[in-house]
Amino acid sequence: MSYQRKYTREQLVALARQKCLYPPKDATPEELAEFRKLQAEHDKKGRAKYAHLENLKP
Repeated sequence: MSYQRKYTREQLVALARQKCLYPPKDATPEELAEFRKLQAEHDKKGRAKYAHLENLKP
């Protein structure tokens, strides 16, 4: 059984940019800093949301 790719890497990056999961191509340093700040906040919230599952690991 072979795997057939549905999207190219460029298409996946474009989709991620639409969802604000990947920084824009022409982002200024200030925009990149803001993007990284928002991404870090999102990651922190995600870790807090699932922190109780960390205790279940063997």
